[in-house]
Amino acid sequence: MRTNQPNPFEYGRELDSGELVDRVDELGTLKATIRNRSKLFLIGPRRFGKTSLLSVAADQIDPKEVAIVRINAEAFETLDLFAQELTSSAARALRTPFERANEWAQSLLGRLRPKVTMGAEGLSVEFGLGEEQDSLQTIVEALNALEHLAGTHEKSLVIIIDEVQELILPTGLAAEKQLRSAVQQHRHVGYIFAGSATRLLHEMTNEPNRPFYRLGARLFLGVIPRADFSEFIEQAFHQSEVVITADAVMRILDHARDVPYNVQRLAHETWEMARSGAITPPIRPTDVDRALTRIVGQEAPAHAALWRSLTTAQKKALKAVIEQDGLSLHSHAVSQQYGIARSSMQRALEALEVRQLIRQNLEESESHYLLVDPFLAAWLAREQQASMEWGGS
Repeated sequence: MRTNQPNPFEYGRELDSGELVDRVDELGTLKATIRNRSKLFLIGPRRFGKTSLLSVAADQIDPKEVAIVRINAEAFETLDLFAQELTSSAARALRTPFERANEWAQSLLGRLRPKVTMGAEGLSVEFGLGEEQDSLQTIVEALNALEHLAGTHEKSLVIIIDEVQELILPTGLAAEKQLRSAVQQHRHVGYIFAGSATRLLHEMTNEPNRPFYRLGARLFLGVIPRADFSEFIEQAFHQSEVVITADAVMRILDHARDVPYNVQRLAHETWEMARSGAITPPIRPTDVDRALTRIVGQEAPAHAALWRSLTTAQKKALKAVIEQDGLSLHSHAVSQQYGIARSSMQRALEALEVRQLIRQNLEESESHYLLVDPFLAAWLAREQQASMEWGGS
């Protein structure tokens, strides 16, 4: 292995098309949605590569045909700032001339006291909002104004909102109703609503009495098939002239519970240890175990802080998720084993899900909870084992 060779396993950033594993069908669906100016809900847990998939889909569309705005609702401290950035980004994407943009803003966004300026990044729209302003109504007015603006251009506009649940959570059903009333009438703007609050988005789009029911198609982002992921891992090691056994590849997938981010990170660490000489190829399952131990050590401060932030009931519920493989957690037997009432278990699981520490596997009919970060289980096992050893010494 050349010492200056880049690590083939990337994590923690948006991947490009050549780095995606599988996802061919999902990518095709997203591109068709953009080209057809349709509406789609992309639902998938954190660490499954939603953002990378959205980025690749957008990059593969001709910008002369479709103006695409990608915006992450989680990145803004207020919904008002989100609405401002959305409006500004769309006006820039449509290459709207300053005078035309100013006239449009004053005409359709007058109540928000818009100010259109030109800066280093191009055209920008700011709202002169007071504290009494309804932030959700601001978003609705911005979306309606963008529908009108898109109708005056030859090319389509598609808005991709990542972590869309951030627009919904503050007011719940009221937000769903207001957003639905606006978006369902739009003909010149397509939408992709992406989110990691899987159960919330599933309920919003699946229940007939909810406003978002049948507003658009749904695409659930599941795990990457093991055959594809194992082939990718083997080829990446092989191209680096590092021998890895088939059992070691399976150990990577097992430890990571097939979560794409965790698979890439564990493979990345294993590869780095081989480059440094800490591991001598051929790489075996025990070598992967050592790489996981190193990652657990790196993440220990964050995991410890997280653990301390939990209530006693939440700690018991999280431990039950790990030790019971997330199954039968509402049973009397599990409640007795962990010393927590079933009602308290339910509330604790809901709280852990809201904090996105656990998720429900929507692909199964039986209630099945999984860790969002599988490596948390390894950290907890290490800490509690160390505590028992210390207590017994």
